[in-house]
Amino acid sequence: MYPYPLATTFDVQGVGKLTSPFLDTLSKYDPSRSTAIETTWDQIQTDMECCGVNWPKDWMDYNTLYQGDSFAVAGDSYLMAKVPQSCCAAAVDRVICLTMYLC
Repeated sequence: MYPYPLATTFDVQGVGKLTSPFLDTLSKYDPSRSTAIETTWDQIQTDMECCGVNWPKDWMDYNTLYQGDSFAVAGDSYLMAKVPQSCCAAAVDRVICLTMYLC
């Protein structure tokens, strides 16, 4: 199983209204820091086995540190999106996940 978007997890729980605040903090995430933003995002993505708010490409769309033009969708998998390593923290096969994404 590979990471699902955070919004999918939250929509099930009925709190999809948090999309905008989550995208705001996602845009401020910087892996070279260890502030509450980075710690919280890494913990959420690890614990909830998710990646991004709506989908992994959110990292490329909303955070300049993860921008790039390599992205593909293959079935229900997102390939080559630039994402933080915490997107793959709970993957069944972390090596494959890290290969699929540009962590």
